[in-house]
Amino acid sequence: MNSEEIKIRMSAVINKEYISTYPNMDSAFYEAIKTLKKDDRLIIYGSFYTVSEFLLYFKYSKRKLVNY
Repeated sequence: MNSEEIKIRMSAVINKEYISTYPNMDSAFYEAIKTLKKDDRLIIYGSFYTVSEFLLYFKYSKRKLVNY
């Protein structure tokens, strides 16, 4: 499924205003990390592709992972 299809399905259980889509993985990761507060957690799930893309993104960013 593409992001719009997932958004439509998710809107059945979550208000659409809380669902965001992005043109690429880097944009999505950047926005997700940018909004985290001190005690928040970011869970990356989906395919191995999604998780491996995040790990590569994070490897080259200046942030530090906790509980990794």
